[in-house]
Amino acid sequence: MLSFTQYYFQTIFQNHFEMKTLPFCSLLCSLFFSAVVFGQSPNVLTVQQDFAAFGQGDIQTIVNSTADNVVWKHFGKQGVVPFAGTFNGHEGVGRFFQIVGESSQFSVFEPQNFVENGNIVTSTVKLTAIAIPTGKEYSSVVDMVFTFNAAGKITNWEAKGDAATLETAFAK
Repeated sequence: MLSFTQYYFQTIFQNHFEMKTLPFCSLLCSLFFSAVVFGQSPNVLTVQQDFAAFGQGDIQTIVNSTADNVVWKHFGKQGVVPFAGTFNGHEGVGRFFQIVGESSQFSVFEPQNFVENGNIVTSTVKLTAIAIPTGKEYSSVVDMVFTFNAAGKITNWEAKGDAATLETAFAK
């Protein structure tokens, strides 16, 4: 039986998170294949697994990969972009994804270029989505930076990108 949170996130993502299934599955297969062939680090694998979980609406896997005191930041003007700002702890990460699911409908989400430097993994993500409150489409390239602790948990996540594109899509 699903918990209320699992049910709620699955419902949100089934209704608002649409992807082009075949390209996304191909992407995931290539990510995991490259991880096996090229011996990716545990931190890169965690990022790739979290992206796969996001594509499946499995937010709990992402929450479980974070430290209790995680800091989760997304660019954009607060009050315009619903998920802009800083979210703290497991509850904050869950709330972030709840807001994303309620406010954006994705058609493209393509993580690329996984670069590791010490305990930091950066990935560039190409995405296209509809801002549900306005019906406007936005496309963006976002750099997502994950910082890990010695236990392999994400302690900090930050999305960086063109705020103007995002803000225009959500502006009423």
